[in-house]
Amino acid sequence: MNSNDYSEISYNDLLNNSIAAILAAIEIYNKPKMEYRSECFVILLVNAWELLFKAIVLKNGKELFYPEDSHKSGHSLTIFEAMKESKEFFPNSISYKPVTQNLQYLIKFRNNAIHFYNEKGFDILFYGLAQTSIFNYRDLVREIFQKDVAEEINFSLLPLAFGIPPDPIQFLRSEESQRRPYVSEYIKLISKTTKELESEEIDTGRFLTVYRINLQSMKKIASSDIIVGVTNEEDAETPILTTKVDPNQSHPYQQADVLKKIGCSLHGVKFTSYTLQAIVWCEQIKENPRYCWQLQQKTSSLSRYSPEIVSFINYMTKSQIEECVRKYKEDQRRKRQSKAGSSLN
Repeated sequence: MNSNDYSEISYNDLLNNSIAAILAAIEIYNKPKMEYRSECFVILLVNAWELLFKAIVLKNGKELFYPEDSHKSGHSLTIFEAMKESKEFFPNSISYKPVTQNLQYLIKFRNNAIHFYNEKGFDILFYGLAQTSIFNYRDLVREIFQKDVAEEINFSLLPLAFGIPPDPIQFLRSEESQRRPYVSEYIKLISKTTKELESEEIDTGRFLTVYRINLQSMKKIASSDIIVGVTNEEDAETPILTTKVDPNQSHPYQQADVLKKIGCSLHGVKFTSYTLQAIVWCEQIKENPRYCWQLQQKTSSLSRYSPEIVSFINYMTKSQIEECVRKYKEDQRRKRQSKAGSSLN
């Protein structure tokens, strides 16, 4: 079989199959009971990424197959080759290195399932890598192909369990994880990669982010109740991880740092300090300790941001950013009018 047999294939064909694969992966993972669930999930997830990279390559006029005179004639690019060919086409808002580092660890999972999936508790670490990979996938498809896959399915992996959900941070730090040779070696590799990304000032949120869905009983239902709320928190749909850390380490960015990370434009919208202030105000970022820490000074306060705010803003759509700017302008105008009216009185 040679490359001519696939001459009619389009990048849309590859993209559609890629999306179908990742949707199937998520559906399989979110089944409450299924044997070999994690293994099936990661096989489909990696396949979705391989097809996505090949769609990116084909969309940009690159060849997917080796030439006829090559010793690999008739073979298409491997996932690693397609990944490398895609690098130059990554948008500025998405860092290539942490995204692909994350995926390479999941490929290790797929290739070595006989070792890793038999280790008790290893799914705790796998979950964080996989959920991060899914969000990276969504963002990349949206940026390059202007298609939001989340419109077709909930993009969250549900850590279904009858017991208390395990704490991934505690697992990473525990002596128990160190007693398992394959797990311990894997954690050392992840630690090394994280340090490398940090030394290069690359957002590690694209490599590994721990998500936790917290279902907390708030109120027992009564006959007068119609709606049973899980929680009253405004950010209830967002998985939240809370840990006690030094805020100087967890929130190292000032406004200038955030602007530098995002760049001068995002989704075709000019991104300035005014745009950032509009988003911070509109999305109530300063009230969310996950993204912002207020350093209290004698006469004022200084806002410090976590690296997660960069991912949060990159995750916003063009219309959401424009709506924040519009509302912010209206609010500033009302304040100026109110101030002018007060001065006249």
